[in-house]
Amino acid sequence: QTTLDRIAAGYEFSEEDFRELYSYTGRNREDVRGQLVFARAFMSRGWHTAAFERYEKALRLDAGAPSDPQTLTDLFHIVGHGDDMLFHVWPNIRRYWGHDAMAPLERALAAEEDGAARRQLERLQSRIERLE
Repeated sequence: QTTLDRIAAGYEFSEEDFRELYSYTGRNREDVRGQLVFARAFMSRGWHTAAFERYEKALRLDAGAPSDPQTLTDLFHIVGHGDDMLFHVWPNIRRYWGHDAMAPLERALAAEEDGAARRQLERLQSRIERLE
């Protein structure tokens, strides 16, 4: 079972786990996996800004990062539940997914029960619709 699978199953990183991951990513700066593990670990703790920063780094490091479906799902969650994160997340959605983000966003909107989060996702949807 990979670390990403363990996080998805509810495993919470300890301080020691985070220290090891910081050390790993420091030694392997071009390895997108460490950034994705960090992002997922931060998401599991509800640390939206920190998770976004790691996803942003992963997207810059590896052209394949946008193909990871959890990345876009988490970015939608960050927009809906983070502290005014649309401004920060939007350029990445535009750059890496564009109109391809629309179908997954519609699924996220259909599943979202929180009214404030829905409004944020609807703002994102409006921006995507206006893309040329």
